[in-house]
Amino acid sequence: MEKIKIIFVHPSQLSERWLNYYHLDELQNAFDIEYWDCSALANPNFKAKEIQERPYLQVIKNIGDFKENINRIPKDTLIVNDLHANVANYPLYMNIAKRFNHRIYFDFFANTQGVHKSKLFSKLATSNLKDLICYILIRRKFHFYVFSSRYSSDGRYRINHPDFEVYQKVAKDSTNNNLSNYVVYVDNFFPFHPDILNRDSHVDPTRLAPLFYGSLNSFFSKVEQHFGCKVVIAAHPSSVYTNNPFDGRDIIYNKTCELIKDCTAVCMHTSNALSYAILFNKPLALLTNKAFQQARLEFMRLENISNMLSMKLINTDTVDDINYVFNHVSKDFTEFYKKEYLIADPNKTNAELFVEYFNLLHKTIYQS
Repeated sequence: MEKIKIIFVHPSQLSERWLNYYHLDELQNAFDIEYWDCSALANPNFKAKEIQERPYLQVIKNIGDFKENINRIPKDTLIVNDLHANVANYPLYMNIAKRFNHRIYFDFFANTQGVHKSKLFSKLATSNLKDLICYILIRRKFHFYVFSSRYSSDGRYRINHPDFEVYQKVAKDSTNNNLSNYVVYVDNFFPFHPDILNRDSHVDPTRLAPLFYGSLNSFFSKVEQHFGCKVVIAAHPSSVYTNNPFDGRDIIYNKTCELIKDCTAVCMHTSNALSYAILFNKPLALLTNKAFQQARLEFMRLENISNMLSMKLINTDTVDDINYVFNHVSKDFTEFYKKEYLIADPNKTNAELFVEYFNLLHKTIYQS
């Protein structure tokens, strides 16, 4: 029997993160899969730190290459599309729409939006006008099927949050990371992250960076002096630091969960790694400063998280009393958060759920 064809259309190069999030190596045993690296079109300035090679990887070089690949795949292919629905990617969506009228979307980041925000409200709050118009036009072109860890999503396609799966593995691992008495800063790659620059196109990162890192490093020094510890940086997987902007502090890649497991406390802005701090019940501080607030839409996201957690923002420009910077998330909210955002089925892996859902969707889309 011929395997079902599944195409993962993605704005990033193939990294370990996306291998694990999508469980691609497991899925290739059950399906005929391809991962299309569309970074040359959707995200040309980004280069993953460690690019993975796989037989199912297709590197899309230009729009002509994209069209040729869309036209060659079978007409009953399942399209998993993680491209942002915006102006830059509108031509890619329209080429997909010529042959396919569905889009499967993995909502891996539902847990940072704020529980009271609808999808459309969130889009209004974090998009410029042109991108919003393209988002609406694209929505009208496709039937959307969402795989999400959020409880209020379509229950047929609810998944475990990838962070929960990582947490389960790390929590069982007795290996120590050879650090002691430290606070973790969860990096956002602010103000250079492509998503931030897309949402807040007026932001001048070269101007904001010295102000932002100067404020952060001053705050870190206060924390280190007050608690007699060190601050270590859990690097954002998209970050590229030619020079260390954290006054020489350790920058550690691909170990965020491990670092949070054994740390004294966590500080962050809008990172999805919020889930690790909650799962490991770590004291938390949500950081802002004048430079961060100039990225208006990113700051709105931070305010959403602050309201969601009922936790005050810590302004690193002005904070003096370090005693009350870090606080635990309430037990009631922790239980609600795990149920609402993180855990669909603690007894099944996402790889198992994905196989079940893809088979169901193929029947739904092509046999109904």
